Amino acid sequence: MAGTPWVFLSRVIRAEPAAAAAAAAPDFTLPIALPPRLTILAAGRGAHPDPNHPDRNPYIIAAGPLCLLAHFAVAPSMGTTFEDNPHDTRLAVVRHFHRADGATTASAELVPARTSPVPALLNVGSVGLYSDHEGDYIIAELQVRKGRDHATLVSFEWDQQAWYSEDVESPFAEEDRDREWAPHGAVCVETTLWWFDLSWGILSCDLAGDHDLLFHRLPDGRALPMATPLMLTQRCIAESQGQLRYVEVIVPEVGGDDDDSGDDSEAARVCMWTMTFGPDGWRWEANYSVGFPKIWDDASYRETGLPRDVPIVAAVCPTDPNLLYFTLKRNIFGVNVANHRVVGNEVYDEKVNNARLDATQASVRYVLPWFLPPGLAPGAAGHDS
Repeated sequence: MAGTPWVFLSRVIRAEPAAAAAAAAPDFTLPIALPPRLTILAAGRGAHPDPNHPDRNPYIIAAGPLCLLAHFAVAPSMGTTFEDNPHDTRLAVVRHFHRADGATTASAELVPARTSPVPALLNVGSVGLYSDHEGDYIIAELQVRKGRDHATLVSFEWDQQAWYSEDVESPFAEEDRDREWAPHGAVCVETTLWWFDLSWGILSCDLAGDHDLLFHRLPDGRALPMATPLMLTQRCIAESQGQLRYVEVIVPEVGGDDDDSGDDSEAARVCMWTMTFGPDGWRWEANYSVGFPKIWDDASYRETGLPRDVPIVAAVCPTDPNLLYFTLKRNIFGVNVANHRVVGNEVYDEKVNNARLDATQASVRYVLPWFLPPGLAPGAAGHDS
């Protein structure tokens, strides 16, 4: 994908006001902006499963080469609900992107509702998307319940237009099966989906294989006893250059295990690991660990005018794993970790959604890198007018 333009999608879709969402308007419009600016998809009337009760905050679950997977709800429910068993919800695929006269539009393809015996949607964080460059896709939800010796793989294949479910053997050791699995999202690398719980580890399944589940713990020493809200702003699992990456901002406790007891011993650092496959199977390979003082002391950071505060992890650049993006005080900025330099800094739109997006929410849960489909590259000015 080298050389292919990509954007930062706001995962929260902007719902057009009822007065502007005319029946003849396109399902979606997409004003494109280049990183580190945010690209915000807007949903018209026809995109909602119930146009008379439109979702105030639809949510983009995943992105593929030619489509996006979105979660819509019927008001007063919202697509940004991350609790189990959301109410009045439907999945929609955003596809058939078209660019003309400087404007980009797309169509909504509602995914058929599930019917018994296929189980209902458990959690949007347990849903992943595989899609190819021909437009075919598979939606796959992995439902993991505490104490069971199996998980349920629920899938929808575009060419079959039908939902299926199957029980797959749990890869957890017996002593781990009573731990709650907290779904925080999924990443697709080639034909393998990696569902992750940021407090604990990752479950992987090759959709082109036998659907065997594998469990991969987080790097040594990085597991937590349970999921925490702060973890969602400090940890990130993403794909970059065709490999799975784990990034964590580590803020050591004084006297704790992460206290280096040396220079900047109380300073935060950012670390990356890459999942690699070798003779002994899958393992994490450490890439770097850089203290934030090295970034704060660089002239490029001082030029931003930002304080020496620990930022929120937003994304890993999909073409360069050394380039990480962070958010801080309504700024989103890139840092080349190898040379500690800030490579871009923009103030992001406060009204990403139809309610105010709090600065502490501008994390990986709300920002998604996406390679643009062919023909959607913006003009020389760097963004749509």
